[in-house]
Amino acid sequence: MRIFCTKINNYSGMNERKQEIINHAAQNLGYQTISLFKFPDQVDSDQELMYRMFGIFAAFDQDDVLFFQYPSMVSLRYDTAVMNQVARYQNATKIVIVEDFGSRIDPEHYPSLDAEVNLLNQADLLILQGNEMLEELKQHGLNGVHVILQKVWDYPLNEEPNENDVKVKDGFGILTGPNNLNPLYMGYYIRNNLPVIALQGTPGAEFVEKFQVGLCVTNEQMQQLDIQSLVMSTPREQLERILKKTAAMAPLMEEGAYSKTLLMHALVAAQELKIKKIK
Repeated sequence: MRIFCTKINNYSGMNERKQEIINHAAQNLGYQTISLFKFPDQVDSDQELMYRMFGIFAAFDQDDVLFFQYPSMVSLRYDTAVMNQVARYQNATKIVIVEDFGSRIDPEHYPSLDAEVNLLNQADLLILQGNEMLEELKQHGLNGVHVILQKVWDYPLNEEPNENDVKVKDGFGILTGPNNLNPLYMGYYIRNNLPVIALQGTPGAEFVEKFQVGLCVTNEQMQQLDIQSLVMSTPREQLERILKKTAAMAPLMEEGAYSKTLLMHALVAAQELKIKKIK
């Protein structure tokens, strides 16, 4: 059994950064990278796209495991070809890491969430961003696939994020983004010893509350964020505890420990499911 993880090339953006984090963890665990390339896939006929997949997966074989970082950011047709290719290999395992909905960020190439769910139902195991994402997928037909929830995005990368993607104010990192996704730059803030401010009821807030690495605010407070007033209304002992816990959490985020643990957990869970089915 060999283990592979996909990574998109020729693309820059939030999803490329997520794939970089996961691929970094995968390589540190000894997994091999399968490189995918963003291109106008409509130039390929169905047969040509199939031949392309045989080339991309030349090193893949029966009993191997694929961590597929979804969406690839090419198209639903392309991602379907990836899943179909893995299905050609006897006893191969398909673990799909759902980092966002293609239909939300690129509706031109991912026309509907229903169509995405039809593809995701083919996975042996799904890694989702949280219960909010799980419930939304269930509403669109997700059925019978084993699910693991990702706790947090760590940040083992040396490169700095785009300044437009991060927001630091008065010594706190502000978590932004869709409320059904883990905030990408949680790990970046904590790695840099910045406690965070999260919106209540989001996946990011759950992590912040559990480990006390920041403060959680209401939607009204977030829209008119006054950090100085927020700090003044927070007991000094609590603020000191937040700073200490943030500093203690920083090495885990820099090491990429959460992503490594996630991949190992998913690998073991997927293989255990297969073992249970053996008669």
